[in-house]
Amino acid sequence: MQKQITKKPINKYSLFNKTAWLGAVLLLIVDRALKMSATIFWQQKPVKLIDGWFLGYNLNKYLAFSLPWTGPVLLIVLIIIVIGLIIETIITLRQHRPDTWGWLLLLTGSVSNLYDRLVYGGVIDYLASWWTFLNLADILIVTGLIILIIKHQ
Repeated sequence: MQKQITKKPINKYSLFNKTAWLGAVLLLIVDRALKMSATIFWQQKPVKLIDGWFLGYNLNKYLAFSLPWTGPVLLIVLIIIVIGLIIETIITLRQHRPDTWGWLLLLTGSVSNLYDRLVYGGVIDYLASWWTFLNLADILIVTGLIILIIKHQ
């Protein structure tokens, strides 16, 4: 008599968590690659995109929106924030909450920008217009915050 083969049911939460982590890691890789490109290529010769926008290089040593706060105290505060984001993201993933992507995007952007501060002394921005410089990590942080605000209303 043959042994009956039974399939294990797919855990939709496990699949969601793996997909979410994979998405976050891919976004982190894209941001890091763009920051390396800015450092290597666009620092000397910016690339024009569409009207008013270009790829360039800017090292922002200040806080968001160029608020004048730098130094070791800022780094300590940002490290504590990122540790808190890691803890909250893990809790969110374990509880299968609907705001998971918000926390993951916020964490991904924060980790990439914190890495820049620790290694380069400021955040590498590469997307520029006449009024601002920003990067994908900044966009991820803002998008994560918007998701969290919408999910918690």
